[in-house]
Amino acid sequence: MGEHKLKDIVFYCIKDSHKMRPCGERPTKLFRCESEKIQQKERIVEGGETANIEVAVLGESGVGKSSLLLRYSDQIFMEKVPSTWGWDFKNSKIRLHDREFTLKIVDTAGQEVFQAMTPQFIRKVQGIAIVYVVTEEYSLTEGVPRMYQLIKAYAPDNVSLILVGNKAGEGEHVITREEGENLAKKLGISDIETSAKTGLNVEEMFSIIANEIYDNLDLSDIDMYFSDGRDVINVRND
Repeated sequence: MGEHKLKDIVFYCIKDSHKMRPCGERPTKLFRCESEKIQQKERIVEGGETANIEVAVLGESGVGKSSLLLRYSDQIFMEKVPSTWGWDFKNSKIRLHDREFTLKIVDTAGQEVFQAMTPQFIRKVQGIAIVYVVTEEYSLTEGVPRMYQLIKAYAPDNVSLILVGNKAGEGEHVITREEGENLAKKLGISDIETSAKTGLNVEEMFSIIANEIYDNLDLSDIDMYFSDGRDVINVRND
């Protein structure tokens, strides 16, 4: 099984010198962080033999969420893609650090009538792509903040995020690359420009978020969570 992930926190709290011991708040935060990682890993191995990483794609209606999924999963592009009603799912295999994972991508509807359903899909995901289009200012200035509020309200605290400027190179750019980068820096997340039409950076977009999930949750030990349950310590905050 190897060393337990909470070992360092325990030893940190029982140091001989009281001056070296942390105040009560810090170990509580460290413990909560590790507990949430364990819960996410348990979700990743739920339901079978495959490690499933879930990523939700959020954004206003018309930003190209469905087109990005089609380009990534099926390597196709359609000029007219029917609007997503409620949600849609796409699965794809991805290798991270010499291990195969199933990347489960949730395409959420952008229409306001369906946005009340979004929280149920982002509560248990490990990553979220927030999509805007570089040809429409409102999608960045209004759409992204709205999606970010949903994430802060309902997504796990340790969720990995990426800001995606879609339709790059298609028509006149109303939003500059610098504007996207600045907003991403303000939010403390990664960013990239893509084009579902040409395929620009679509694979890179999902690779970035998947690798960030791997590093953020430290999935190097994910295989031990497929055990018969004797070695897995369940920690809940219910």
